[in-house]
Amino acid sequence: MGNGDSYVLDSFALIGYLENEPFAQEIEDLLYRAKNNISRLYLHALHLGEVYYITLREQGRGFSASLVFAWVSFFSFS
Repeated sequence: MGNGDSYVLDSFALIGYLENEPFAQEIEDLLYRAKNNISRLYLHALHLGEVYYITLREQGRGFSASLVFAWVSFFSFS
């Protein structure tokens, strides 16, 4: 892994990314770096649950379920 940079994301970062907040590009860059094994990202399951709950209320079950499945696959929860 590159220089060993590690970052911890929270629900605010993920929701902001989804809603294209001004910092969304920074989160996208972190996701790209993690996908390419340049950096490592961490996300606590509690924050994932919060993202699920918020998107469930705002977007419905189908969107929130597929979103959480994608994040779980990306972050390799164990």
